Amino acid sequence: MMGVALSPLLIFCGVLVIMGNLLSISSSSWLGVWLGMEINLFGFLIMMNPEGCCVAQSGVKYFVTQSIGSMLLLFGFFLVFSLFNSVGAVVIMMGLLMKTGIFPFHNWVPDVVMVSSWLIGCLILTWQKLAPFSFFSFFPGSWFLITSLVFMSLVGCLGGLNQNSVRGMAVYSSFVHNSWMMLSLLYSFSVFFVYYLIYSLSVMVFFFSCWTLSKSSMMSYSISWMGMLSLLMLSGVPPFMGFFMKLIVVLSCPIMLLIICLLSSVVSLKFYMSFFYSMILNSSEKSIYCVKSGVLFLAFSLANFIMGSISMSYFIW
Repeated sequence: MMGVALSPLLIFCGVLVIMGNLLSISSSSWLGVWLGMEINLFGFLIMMNPEGCCVAQSGVKYFVTQSIGSMLLLFGFFLVFSLFNSVGAVVIMMGLLMKTGIFPFHNWVPDVVMVSSWLIGCLILTWQKLAPFSFFSFFPGSWFLITSLVFMSLVGCLGGLNQNSVRGMAVYSSFVHNSWMMLSLLYSFSVFFVYYLIYSLSVMVFFFSCWTLSKSSMMSYSISWMGMLSLLMLSGVPPFMGFFMKLIVVLSCPIMLLIICLLSSVVSLKFYMSFFYSMILNSSEKSIYCVKSGVLFLAFSLANFIMGSISMSYFIW
């Protein structure tokens, strides 16, 4: 499955990864939050190296960064309970930023994702972000988070221009989306959660398409178009759902932060379209498949437009 063979051990680790995040999100105490993240980390590290015969460099780097993030969280909890609330809050935010891979602790993300399997890379960019992101909402209006948001947006759009690999493009695309998700948390957690779901769905479809194409000797037309459509969803162009979710954030958030995020999205369109055109040029020109792909494209676009319109009307009205 996406570069990882299923086994009882991997299934058990997958359960740990899921339950760890759910424990963190549902916990009413900071200790429960930390414990859930550690359970998640334990299961995920085994998933990164299921054979256990050698320690991959990506696994070591991921373990070190997550461990430092966990120590910062514990130290921040101690400071908060010791009445150093403001300092403790900053330390906690630093730990969450490091675990999520957001500026200024973002350098480990490209290094790990570039050498990991498709499944592991997809999880790092989606599921592993959920628990830390959920707790950013506890610090509304924090200038520390706003500064990270601004620089993350700039790093994502400018860094993506130099990428010539699919994984690298996906990483810097996630940086841009991280800034939008952090911005949505300033408005509403429900807006963030729906944005996160749409983003995660797009990334999963895109990674699945890339993995399938990398395993097949011939270009699969349906899979190729699925990858291109998911890429358009990530780019946020109309009429796809990503556009409507960004529009909801635009209608609800401060203008200065919006200008930065919008500019980064416009710049990031350059590398989205470059990869999109390269996927089109690599596909075959057989007419029967072009017709089927065109029908699939129109149907998927219509479904995205309807779902995006419904979600937008729900949040606005």
